[in-house]
This record gives sequence, C-alpha cells and structure tokens, in this order.
Amino acid sequence: MDILLEANQPPAHHYSMDMHSYSSAFGAGFDNTTATGLVIYHGFKNVLESPIGRRLPPHNRTEAATEFTKQFRSLASKDNPIKVPKKVDTNLLFTISVNLLNCTSDEPPCKGPLGKRFAAGVNNISLVLPNTDFLSAYYKKIPGVFEMNFPRKPERKFNYTADKLPEYVLGTDFGSEVLVLEYNASVEVVLQGTRVVVGDNHPVHFHGYSFYVVGWGFGNFDPKKDPDKYNLVDPPQETTVGVPKNGWVAIRFRADNPGVWFVHCHLERHASWRMGMGMVLW
Repeated sequence: MDILLEANQPPAHHYSMDMHSYSSAFGAGFDNTTATGLVIYHGFKNVLESPIGRRLPPHNRTEAATEFTKQFRSLASKDNPIKVPKKVDTNLLFTISVNLLNCTSDEPPCKGPLGKRFAAGVNNISLVLPNTDFLSAYYKKIPGVFEMNFPRKPERKFNYTADKLPEYVLGTDFGSEVLVLEYNASVEVVLQGTRVVVGDNHPVHFHGYSFYVVGWGFGNFDPKKDPDKYNLVDPPQETTVGVPKNGWVAIRFRADNPGVWFVHCHLERHASWRMGMGMVLW
C-alpha cells in the first residue's frame, strides 16, 4: 500500500514512528526487522538523537493488523458519493486454502506435512494454466482448453475455520474453469479463509477490477447476520485485500470491464503451488 502522511500536528514537538512486518504463517521465514524514524518539523531544535521505541503488537497478531485495515475509508461526501453497489445481482463465495497432495512415484520423497507436497486452491480447485491462452482458445474455437463452469460457491462444504478438520478436505482438484459474469452485473464476492493444512492471511488481488471492501470478520461468514454490519457508505476501494487468517472479507464491484481476468493470492508460493490459489473471471 501507499501511504500519504499529512503533516498537520503542532510543530513544537518531534514525532517518533515505528513499524514492523505482519506475518501470520506458522514456520515461514520473514524479515522481522523493526524500522524506526522521526518526523521533525522545520525550525524545531530540541531533536532526539534516536526515536523513542514503541511497543508494537507481535508479528503474528492478526487481530491488530485487521483492526488497522478496517479503519480505511473512502473520501465520501455529498458532492462525491461512493458508487458501491447497494443491490447485488450475483453472490459468490470463494474458499481459499492451502492443500496437500500425494507424491507421485516419479517424484523425489516429499518433505511436506504427512509426507505429502503442498498445493493451493480456490473453491477446492487448483488452477491449471493451459498451454493455449483462454482468449485464443475462445476466438479460435479450440476445444478442451477450458470450461465455463467454475463453481460460484464451494461444492465441498465443511466448518472452514474449525480447529480440527477431517483429512478428506486436505486435497484439491485441478481444473481450467472460468466463471462467467453477466456484463454490468453488481457482484458481491465473499473470500473465506480456511484452516485447511494451515490458516494464513492471504492478500488476494483482482486483475481488471477495483472493488469496495464492505465487510470483514473472523470465523465462517454468516449470510444471514454478517451483511447487516457492512459499510456501504464509505468503504475503501482497492485492488488487493488481505483475507484475515481464519476469517473472511466481503467485496463488491460492478462487472463493467469485459475481459478475461486473473484473481489470485499475491503470495507467489500460493499462486504457484500445483498449480495455484487462483481463478479466472470472464
């Protein structure tokens, strides 16, 4: 994210700031450096040689990271109303998960959990990118490249954020399906995190669309209760949103940009794990 700092505080003081990384993945390495700095107004002479250290939340404190990003707002006003869709034509639920696969006989021994290898998927489908691109296959009518039947909600239902999950949910299927949206439809997508293998914060990026982040929560999304807490007045407009670890986020947009658009986790490992945590909107 880009941050604009507005220097609007009394210039008779110096201001210290500290920051460090947020990382919710268990056992994954990351840069745990704490960055510090001073904001000093011109003419202020009583300057400390070093910033005053602040007590920051632990690196894996998902609640703190989520509470921070929930504060984001669009600059809505009477003269500049936010055009977030109030009425939804298309409701979608995407579960995102890290999965495990059995190793094949021609592979070296796997070093992943349970002697398996990692995979990742959306709605229990790991995206397989075909050798021929989708648009070429469509216009040239090349059969067998992709199907237009990506599920609008997970076909395998379970308690997505339970502490213990049955072993049968660890795997994933493979496919080159796309999800077709009606032009100019108002779309709501609920991105549901899961504890399959391990829960994590997934930064999900949409190509082709900016969207409004209208709701957040932990646990499983409740379609009867959670929409009552949506922010439909001044939600932030983004292209990438972090799905909270073991939680969900709801976004809305209007499907007014025709094309074939990739939706994927912005963690490169997750986007590439056999074949990856991604899907295609048409």
